[in-house]
Amino acid sequence: MAHDLVVPSVGESISEVQIGEWLVGEGEYVEKDSPVVEIESDKATVELPAPVSGKVTKVAVKAGESASVGDVIGAMEEGEDTGGGSSESGGEAKEEAKQESESGGDTKTKTETKEEPKSEKVSSDESAPAAVKSGNGAPVMPAAQRLMAEKGI
Repeated sequence: MAHDLVVPSVGESISEVQIGEWLVGEGEYVEKDSPVVEIESDKATVELPAPVSGKVTKVAVKAGESASVGDVIGAMEEGEDTGGGSSESGGEAKEEAKQESESGGDTKTKTETKEEPKSEKVSSDESAPAAVKSGNGAPVMPAAQRLMAEKGI
């Protein structure tokens, strides 16, 4: 299925942009959300992500040319990377690396999240008891308890 590469809105008052560098050429495979082309305006330079995984089939507006917001600047064909034998093994290696980085990232995140609450519990347990009721029945926060203890109240 074909998908158009359309110039997005890059700001309220901007209606025309200049096409920067094409990061992927015609016939090249690109993963979904990977940058395909740089779009430059007076205010910012943004990268247009691929709407799907597939091959760039057409570059309608070349680098350095102007385009309006909403213009179709290229097209992609959705599909798997079916290059040659070496490309397929390269694709498999990329997929394995992606899985390793995802699992590695998840492990670090889990470790960090597990460690942080433990350190918070330790510090709050050492500083003061959880919540003490004041004379009027309202709970007293740990920081207030610590200050009251320092002042002898």
